[in-house]
Amino acid sequence: MTTTLHAHISTAGSDCDGPVYDGYIERLSVEEIDEHVKANGVNDFHDLHFKARVLDMMVSFHPQDEATVTITCDGFTYSEDTDEGYRAAEVRWCEDDCADDRFHRDVFAEQMGY
Repeated sequence: MTTTLHAHISTAGSDCDGPVYDGYIERLSVEEIDEHVKANGVNDFHDLHFKARVLDMMVSFHPQDEATVTITCDGFTYSEDTDEGYRAAEVRWCEDDCADDRFHRDVFAEQMGY
């Protein structure tokens, strides 16, 4: 019994150092996989626990002003203004067999030749 549930996460933010973009895949934890195996199809909530964990990772419950979260069956988006710019994330649930895919882009660092 296996599951390929994972989240494609893209983040963006900007502050006094300019815009930064990141992307990666968050996979099930060992505990969530163990929960799935032990449940054996009965009262198996590993997927809900995984999604709640990812939501908790991405959403600030103490924004400086106001934050917006939009949840759909396919994932969620999060955005908030900060004192120096903004912070945002887009999360998409996926059950395909995807390879790990990461990216990081620091726009001002690229412009400065770093």
